[in-house]
Amino acid sequence: MEIPRTKQQLAGVVYRLKHKDEIAEKKRARQKREPEVRRARGARRRVRIQANMTKEDCLLSRLYRLAIKHDPCFYCGETEGIMHDDHYHAIARGGTDRWFNLVRACAHCNLSKNAMHGDDFLRLINPVKAAALKI
Repeated sequence: MEIPRTKQQLAGVVYRLKHKDEIAEKKRARQKREPEVRRARGARRRVRIQANMTKEDCLLSRLYRLAIKHDPCFYCGETEGIMHDDHYHAIARGGTDRWFNLVRACAHCNLSKNAMHGDDFLRLINPVKAAALKI
């Protein structure tokens, strides 16, 4: 979740927390009513991920995912719990699924990062590491 910066953003966060169940119910009803929207969104994401990727790129990405499987979280250093393969430059922001865009992240960091760029999130969560990496 991105940190709210204005009163309006903060009010939105408070509203969503107060009406969490109601919002979830509306979302479930919409997904049931319009399943094609969800399928289309998934298809567009798959196309964005695979854009301009050769078979060699796909193979490298799969092998790199295996290579970083036991790495600690890139952002906070956590080694325990659920771990994800994160796209450093978010796919939603034009990133790719190529090996050089993948890092290991704990579930908390990956879900908190959302669509932020990895540099911005690293500065936010671990300023010491960001300064050491000169980000």
